[in-house]
Formats: sequence, structure tokens, C-alpha cells
Amino acid sequence: MKKAQVSTEFIFVVGFLALVFLILISVVLERRIDVLRTERFIEGKTECLKLSNLLTKAYVNDGIKIQESLKFNASIIPDSRIISIKNKEEIFCTIQAINASQIDLSKGNIAIENKNGFIEIKNE
Repeated sequence: MKKAQVSTEFIFVVGFLALVFLILISVVLERRIDVLRTERFIEGKTECLKLSNLLTKAYVNDGIKIQESLKFNASIIPDSRIISIKNKEEIFCTIQAINASQIDLSKGNIAIENKNGFIEIKNE
């Protein structure tokens, strides 16, 4: 009888330790997912702000031509003063009022040019 009791207690302890281990693993994985999601958001926001700064620079300097590369697809909506970056989820930032047409850009090289106050944006 004593052996049976020890076996039951041993199984209970092993089961409890396995449960604690699974809980710890789930907490660590949840934190890692949060970190990855935050990294993606920061990358997208950085790209959005970079594009916003380039558009402002082109708007202020007449006749300037800027060539840059984008890491993600982007949409520029001048009427709403919004830039949308598509990096698994959509990230937005604002731009100053500029004279440009709405455009969807693919990741890769882009050209931004100020032609007499009108900002021309295109993929290269």
C-alpha cells in the first residue's frame, strides 16, 4: 500500500510541475509576441514619419528632387493629410498640407519632386 501512495503523490507533483512549466512558457511566449508586435509598429511608424519628412522637405524647397527607398507599401492621401503604411497592419501618420495627388506606392525606390509647388511622387 505504501508504494501505491508514493506513486500517486509522485504523479501529482510531476503534474503540478508540468502545469507550472506550461504557464511560464505561455507567459514568455505572450511577452515575445508583444515585443514583436511593438517592433513592427515602430518600424512602420518610423517609415511613415520618414516619408512625411521627405514630403515636407520637397514642399518647402522648390525644384528639389529626392530619391529614397521604402521598406513597406504606402498610400499618400493629401486631401486628408494622411500617410498610410501597410506592414501586416496599417499604420498612419499625418503630413502637412501639400499640393499633391493621391498615390499608392510600392516598397522600393521612390522619387519625390517639387515642380513649381506641385509635389510629384512616383515609384522608380
